Amino acid sequence: MPEPVIVHTRDDIVRALTSRHTVLQSAPDAIFYAGPLYLLSMFAGAKREFAHVDAIFILDCADAGAQAVSAMQMGHTHIKSSAPAPLRAKLQDIAAQLDVVFMQD
Repeated sequence: MPEPVIVHTRDDIVRALTSRHTVLQSAPDAIFYAGPLYLLSMFAGAKREFAHVDAIFILDCADAGAQAVSAMQMGHTHIKSSAPAPLRAKLQDIAAQLDVVFMQD
């Protein structure tokens, strides 16, 4: 997998989607200030506009537990977590049940 491109705004996404294979990652702590639904909507819009690009979007969930679960339920397909080991294990289990790719810091 290519190195992720950290994105803060839709303009960042547009600039990043210049290649055929792109990995985008939300900015650190964006789950707290932008929220998972806004980030999912932003990426879905970019995927429609740049349908020719094979893009993956990774939601950086920081150490958040409830927000990470909510993001998976909303439809995020790739999440990254820096949660402590006990919480991370629970999140990995939920991700597996929802067919979500789980990555850790």
